[in-house]
Amino acid sequence: MKELLTLVWVISASLAMAQNTTYTLIEDNPRALPGSYITVEPLGLDGGSQGEINLYTGGTVFWSLTEKLKLEGLARYNVLQVGGKGSGFHLEAGGFLPIMSKEVKKDVPVILKTTLYAARVDDDKYIDETKYFTVKGTYLNQMGPRGGLYLKKSGFDFKDESSLTTETNYTNTGIYVGWEKLSQAFVKTKVGDDYKYGHGQTRIYLDALIIPSRTIADDLMGDPDNNGMFGFRVGFQWNKNPYKEKEKGLELNPVYTAEIGSRPISGFYAQMSFGLNIYNQ
Repeated sequence: MKELLTLVWVISASLAMAQNTTYTLIEDNPRALPGSYITVEPLGLDGGSQGEINLYTGGTVFWSLTEKLKLEGLARYNVLQVGGKGSGFHLEAGGFLPIMSKEVKKDVPVILKTTLYAARVDDDKYIDETKYFTVKGTYLNQMGPRGGLYLKKSGFDFKDESSLTTETNYTNTGIYVGWEKLSQAFVKTKVGDDYKYGHGQTRIYLDALIIPSRTIADDLMGDPDNNGMFGFRVGFQWNKNPYKEKEKGLELNPVYTAEIGSRPISGFYAQMSFGLNIYNQ
Protein backbone atom coordinates (compact mmCIF):
# COMPACT_ATOMS: atom_id res chain seq x y z
CA MET A 1 0.00 0.00 0.00
CA LYS A 2 2.88 2.33 0.79
CA GLU A 3 4.34 1.75 -2.66
CA LEU A 4 0.97 2.54 -4.31
CA LEU A 5 0.59 5.81 -2.38
CA THR A 6 4.16 6.72 -3.28
CA LEU A 7 3.43 6.11 -6.97
CA VAL A 8 0.30 8.29 -6.84
CA TRP A 9 2.28 11.06 -5.17
CA VAL A 10 5.08 10.83 -7.73
CA ILE A 11 2.65 11.11 -10.65
CA SER A 12 0.70 13.99 -9.14
CA ALA A 13 3.84 15.92 -8.22
CA SER A 14 5.58 15.30 -11.53
CA LEU A 15 2.61 16.62 -13.52
CA ALA A 16 1.28 19.33 -11.24
CA MET A 17 -1.27 21.51 -13.02
CA ALA A 18 -1.01 25.26 -12.43
CA GLN A 19 -4.61 26.26 -11.85
CA ASN A 20 -6.12 29.64 -12.79
CA THR A 21 -3.04 30.85 -14.65
CA THR A 22 -3.56 34.24 -16.25
CA TYR A 23 -1.82 34.43 -19.61
CA THR A 24 -1.90 36.21 -22.96
CA LEU A 25 -1.62 34.13 -26.11
CA ILE A 26 1.01 35.80 -28.30
CA GLU A 27 1.36 33.23 -31.10
CA ASP A 28 -0.24 29.96 -32.16
CA ASN A 29 1.57 28.74 -35.26
CA PRO A 30 2.98 25.20 -35.64
CA ARG A 31 4.83 26.30 -38.79
CA ALA A 32 6.93 28.63 -36.62
CA LEU A 33 8.98 25.61 -35.52
CA PRO A 34 12.28 24.95 -37.30
CA GLY A 35 11.96 22.64 -40.27
CA SER A 36 15.42 21.06 -40.09
CA TYR A 37 17.27 19.32 -37.25
CA ILE A 38 20.58 17.65 -36.59
CA THR A 39 20.47 15.36 -33.55
CA VAL A 40 23.42 13.71 -31.81
CA GLU A 41 22.68 10.40 -30.08
CA PRO A 42 25.19 9.88 -27.27
CA LEU A 43 23.46 6.69 -26.19
CA GLY A 44 21.40 4.05 -27.97
CA LEU A 45 20.56 0.37 -27.51
CA ASP A 46 19.70 -2.09 -30.27
CA GLY A 47 18.95 -5.76 -29.63
CA GLY A 48 17.92 -8.63 -31.91
CA SER A 49 16.64 -12.11 -31.10
CA GLN A 50 19.72 -13.86 -32.56
CA GLY A 51 22.07 -12.98 -29.71
CA GLU A 52 22.59 -9.45 -31.01
CA ILE A 53 22.85 -6.62 -28.43
CA ASN A 54 24.53 -3.37 -29.42
CA LEU A 55 25.27 -0.18 -27.53
CA TYR A 56 25.75 2.58 -30.10
CA THR A 57 26.37 6.27 -30.60
CA GLY A 58 25.58 8.36 -33.67
CA GLY A 59 23.15 10.90 -34.99
CA THR A 60 20.09 11.61 -37.14
CA VAL A 61 19.14 14.31 -39.65
CA PHE A 62 15.71 15.65 -40.61
CA TRP A 63 16.00 18.38 -43.26
CA SER A 64 13.24 20.31 -45.04
CA LEU A 65 14.23 21.10 -48.61
CA THR A 66 10.73 22.33 -49.43
CA GLU A 67 7.26 22.16 -47.87
CA LYS A 68 6.68 18.88 -49.74
CA LEU A 69 10.12 17.26 -49.54
CA LYS A 70 11.96 16.30 -46.35
CA LEU A 71 15.28 14.49 -46.23
CA GLU A 72 15.94 11.93 -43.49
CA GLY A 73 19.06 10.07 -42.52
CA LEU A 74 20.97 8.41 -39.71
CA ALA A 75 24.47 7.15 -38.95
CA ARG A 76 25.23 4.94 -35.94
CA TYR A 77 28.32 3.06 -34.80
CA ASN A 78 28.38 0.21 -32.29
CA VAL A 79 30.73 1.06 -29.43
CA LEU A 80 29.90 -2.15 -27.55
CA GLN A 81 28.57 -5.47 -28.87
CA VAL A 82 27.31 -8.43 -26.88
CA GLY A 83 27.14 -11.38 -29.22
CA GLY A 84 28.97 -11.91 -32.48
CA LYS A 85 32.24 -10.29 -33.43
CA GLY A 86 33.60 -7.56 -35.68
CA SER A 87 32.54 -3.93 -35.99
CA GLY A 88 28.95 -2.78 -36.48
CA PHE A 89 27.21 0.24 -37.94
CA HIS A 90 23.87 1.40 -39.34
CA LEU A 91 23.35 3.90 -42.18
CA GLU A 92 20.16 5.23 -43.78
CA ALA A 93 19.45 7.98 -46.31
CA GLY A 94 16.00 8.76 -47.64
CA GLY A 95 13.11 11.15 -47.94
CA PHE A 96 9.59 11.91 -46.72
CA LEU A 97 6.83 13.37 -48.93
CA PRO A 98 4.03 14.92 -46.81
CA ILE A 99 1.26 14.82 -49.41
CA MET A 100 -1.56 15.30 -46.85
CA SER A 101 -1.82 18.09 -44.30
CA LYS A 102 -4.44 18.93 -41.68
CA GLU A 103 -4.68 21.33 -38.75
CA VAL A 104 -6.62 20.43 -35.60
CA LYS A 105 -7.28 22.29 -32.35
CA LYS A 106 -6.12 20.52 -29.18
CA ASP A 107 -4.69 21.35 -25.78
CA VAL A 108 -1.00 22.28 -25.83
CA PRO A 109 0.82 22.04 -22.47
CA VAL A 110 2.86 25.12 -21.53
CA ILE A 111 5.57 24.61 -18.92
CA LEU A 112 5.62 27.20 -16.16
CA LYS A 113 8.33 25.82 -13.91
CA THR A 114 10.26 22.64 -13.20
CA THR A 115 11.70 22.12 -9.73
CA LEU A 116 14.35 19.44 -9.29
CA TYR A 117 14.10 17.33 -6.12
CA ALA A 118 10.90 19.12 -5.16
CA ALA A 119 9.82 16.55 -2.60
CA ARG A 120 11.17 13.60 -0.65
CA VAL A 121 9.00 10.48 -0.65
CA ASP A 122 11.36 8.05 1.05
CA ASP A 123 14.75 7.94 2.72
CA ASP A 124 16.56 7.93 -0.61
CA LYS A 125 13.81 8.86 -3.11
CA TYR A 126 13.22 12.35 -4.41
CA ILE A 127 10.93 13.58 -7.17
CA ASP A 128 10.86 16.57 -9.47
CA GLU A 129 7.84 18.79 -9.95
CA THR A 130 6.65 20.34 -13.19
CA LYS A 131 3.92 22.97 -13.16
CA TYR A 132 2.10 23.68 -16.41
CA PHE A 133 -1.14 24.94 -17.88
CA THR A 134 -2.81 24.13 -21.19
CA VAL A 135 -3.68 26.36 -24.13
CA LYS A 136 -6.06 25.50 -26.95
CA GLY A 137 -3.58 25.49 -29.81
CA THR A 138 -3.14 24.27 -33.37
CA TYR A 139 -1.54 20.94 -34.22
CA LEU A 140 -0.23 20.53 -37.76
CA ASN A 141 -0.47 16.89 -38.91
CA GLN A 142 1.34 15.89 -42.09
CA MET A 143 1.29 12.42 -43.63
CA GLY A 144 2.79 10.76 -46.66
CA PRO A 145 5.09 8.10 -48.11
CA ARG A 146 8.75 7.74 -47.26
CA GLY A 147 11.62 5.59 -48.40
CA GLY A 148 15.37 5.31 -48.75
CA LEU A 149 18.54 3.24 -48.63
CA TYR A 150 19.25 0.86 -45.76
CA LEU A 151 22.62 -0.58 -44.68
CA LYS A 152 23.29 -2.40 -41.41
CA LYS A 153 26.22 -4.48 -40.18
CA SER A 154 26.20 -6.20 -36.80
CA GLY A 155 27.64 -9.10 -34.90
CA PHE A 156 25.37 -12.06 -34.14
CA ASP A 157 25.54 -15.67 -32.92
CA PHE A 158 25.06 -18.23 -35.70
CA LYS A 159 23.53 -21.55 -34.66
CA ASP A 160 23.85 -24.49 -37.05
CA GLU A 161 21.68 -27.60 -37.24
CA SER A 162 23.55 -29.22 -34.33
CA SER A 163 22.95 -26.09 -32.18
CA LEU A 164 26.66 -25.25 -32.25
CA THR A 165 27.04 -21.49 -31.83
CA THR A 166 29.60 -19.46 -33.80
CA GLU A 167 30.26 -15.76 -33.24
CA THR A 168 30.23 -13.90 -36.55
CA ASN A 169 28.61 -10.86 -38.19
CA TYR A 170 26.14 -10.06 -40.96
CA THR A 171 25.51 -7.20 -43.40
CA ASN A 172 22.04 -6.23 -44.67
CA THR A 173 21.86 -3.98 -47.73
CA GLY A 174 18.58 -2.83 -49.26
CA ILE A 175 15.82 -0.24 -49.03
CA TYR A 176 12.90 0.75 -46.83
CA VAL A 177 9.50 2.01 -48.02
CA GLY A 178 6.65 3.09 -45.82
CA TRP A 179 4.36 5.76 -44.41
CA GLU A 180 5.03 8.57 -41.94
CA LYS A 181 2.97 10.95 -39.82
CA LEU A 182 4.52 14.15 -38.49
CA SER A 183 2.66 16.17 -35.85
CA GLN A 184 3.79 19.45 -34.28
CA ALA A 185 2.53 22.43 -32.30
CA PHE A 186 3.88 25.78 -31.12
CA VAL A 187 2.32 28.37 -28.85
CA LYS A 188 3.92 31.43 -27.27
CA THR A 189 2.28 32.99 -24.22
CA LYS A 190 3.03 35.78 -21.78
CA VAL A 191 2.59 35.13 -18.07
CA GLY A 192 3.30 38.27 -16.08
CA ASP A 193 6.56 39.64 -17.49
CA ASP A 194 7.81 36.29 -18.80
CA TYR A 195 7.30 34.46 -22.08
CA LYS A 196 6.30 30.81 -21.75
CA TYR A 197 6.23 28.32 -24.61
CA GLY A 198 4.43 25.13 -25.50
CA HIS A 199 5.99 23.18 -28.36
CA GLY A 200 6.78 19.68 -29.51
CA GLN A 201 7.08 17.43 -32.54
CA THR A 202 6.44 13.71 -33.01
CA ARG A 203 7.13 11.39 -35.94
CA ILE A 204 5.49 7.98 -36.33
CA TYR A 205 6.46 5.68 -39.17
CA LEU A 206 5.71 2.19 -40.49
CA ASP A 207 8.14 0.66 -43.00
CA ALA A 208 8.65 -2.48 -45.03
CA LEU A 209 12.31 -3.53 -45.25
CA ILE A 210 13.38 -5.01 -48.57
CA ILE A 211 16.87 -6.49 -48.21
CA PRO A 212 18.02 -8.34 -51.37
CA SER A 213 21.67 -8.47 -50.23
CA ARG A 214 22.36 -10.42 -47.04
CA THR A 215 25.90 -11.57 -46.33
CA ILE A 216 27.60 -13.38 -43.44
CA ALA A 217 31.30 -12.95 -42.70
CA ASP A 218 31.81 -16.73 -42.45
CA ASP A 219 30.18 -17.67 -45.75
CA LEU A 220 30.68 -21.44 -45.31
CA MET A 221 28.15 -21.64 -42.49
CA GLY A 222 25.06 -21.92 -44.64
CA ASP A 223 21.80 -20.02 -44.26
CA PRO A 224 20.87 -18.71 -40.79
CA ASP A 225 17.33 -18.50 -39.48
CA ASN A 226 15.25 -15.49 -40.56
CA ASN A 227 17.17 -15.19 -43.83
CA GLY A 228 14.24 -13.97 -45.95
CA MET A 229 14.64 -10.68 -47.77
CA PHE A 230 11.66 -8.92 -46.15
CA GLY A 231 11.19 -7.28 -42.79
CA PHE A 232 9.19 -4.50 -41.16
CA ARG A 233 9.44 -1.87 -38.44
CA VAL A 234 7.31 0.60 -36.48
CA GLY A 235 9.02 3.65 -35.05
CA PHE A 236 8.33 6.71 -32.93
CA GLN A 237 10.43 9.83 -32.38
CA TRP A 238 9.61 12.58 -29.89
CA ASN A 239 11.39 15.88 -30.36
CA LYS A 240 10.49 17.26 -26.95
CA ASN A 241 11.66 20.88 -27.29
CA PRO A 242 12.16 21.66 -30.99
CA TYR A 243 12.08 25.45 -30.49
CA LYS A 244 15.08 27.20 -28.96
CA GLU A 245 13.63 29.40 -26.21
CA LYS A 246 16.84 31.05 -25.04
CA GLU A 247 18.71 33.48 -27.27
CA LYS A 248 21.91 32.72 -25.38
CA GLY A 249 23.16 30.05 -23.04
CA LEU A 250 22.90 26.30 -22.78
CA GLU A 251 19.54 24.72 -23.48
CA LEU A 252 18.99 20.97 -23.63
CA ASN A 253 16.60 19.86 -26.37
CA PRO A 254 16.12 16.09 -25.91
CA VAL A 255 14.96 13.70 -28.63
CA TYR A 256 13.68 10.21 -27.78
CA THR A 257 13.42 7.42 -30.36
CA ALA A 258 11.98 3.91 -30.10
CA GLU A 259 11.55 1.24 -32.76
CA ILE A 260 10.50 -2.40 -32.97
CA GLY A 261 10.27 -4.78 -35.89
CA SER A 262 11.83 -7.74 -37.65
CA ARG A 263 14.81 -7.64 -39.99
CA PRO A 264 16.57 -10.35 -42.02
CA ILE A 265 18.99 -12.55 -40.05
CA SER A 266 18.52 -10.52 -36.87
CA GLY A 267 14.86 -11.50 -36.52
CA PHE A 268 12.72 -9.60 -34.01
CA TYR A 269 14.46 -6.55 -32.60
CA ALA A 270 13.90 -3.49 -30.42
CA GLN A 271 15.83 -0.23 -30.52
CA MET A 272 15.78 2.94 -28.42
CA SER A 273 17.96 6.01 -28.11
CA PHE A 274 18.39 9.32 -26.33
CA GLY A 275 19.52 12.30 -28.42
CA LEU A 276 20.10 16.03 -28.24
CA ASN A 277 19.35 18.60 -30.92
CA ILE A 278 22.60 20.43 -31.64
CA TYR A 279 21.36 22.45 -34.63
CA ASN A 280 18.06 23.54 -36.10
CA GLN A 281 16.82 26.11 -38.59
